[in-house]
Amino acid sequence: MRTQLAVTWLNQDRARERRNLSPGTSHTHQAVRLLRDAACVLETSAEENLNNGTPSRKLLLQLANTLQSLGRQFQYDDAERSLQSALLIYQHIYGLAHHTTINVLDDMGCLYNRQGDYDRAISCYRRAAELGEAHAPWLVSAILRNLGSTLVAMNDKSGARDTFLMALHAALHWQRLLVSENSDLEPNATEENYCRNLLDSVKK
Repeated sequence: MRTQLAVTWLNQDRARERRNLSPGTSHTHQAVRLLRDAACVLETSAEENLNNGTPSRKLLLQLANTLQSLGRQFQYDDAERSLQSALLIYQHIYGLAHHTTINVLDDMGCLYNRQGDYDRAISCYRRAAELGEAHAPWLVSAILRNLGSTLVAMNDKSGARDTFLMALHAALHWQRLLVSENSDLEPNATEENYCRNLLDSVKK
């Protein structure tokens, strides 16, 4: 319950930022406090269950989801630890070949990019893209967009162009797959447009 409320507040704040609206009352700090409290309660419960010999998969997934939400608040000191803990739980339950685990790798890339640790960011993005190509193709274009943006920050415009082009191809490939398997669906050009705009921004 606390995790859901916190995520709702965070999404509202992000939506206002994207629309360039005045921030109004920011709920971010309150949301982070809620997430930390929820993580603490869930960690305690998970540890008690484990000690009693009754580990709960559902409880562990709730904990991982809470930690991932907390880790996405990149400006806070505990973001990296939260994402690493979420990654360990998801790997234990799902393995690497699962979209949830891949999403956390992408989040870690975003965190390291924000910190200016570009080598670690690139490593996370490339691993996430590699796994995504095999197991979650709908994630690949967004991961590659993030990788390309990191290369732009490193002033590697040539590498960024190549990466944004790969992102565009991945977006088009996934749309073709989706529409071919669901004849009643119309292509969604949103991700394609993101990729094209980024590609245009680094053209010579």
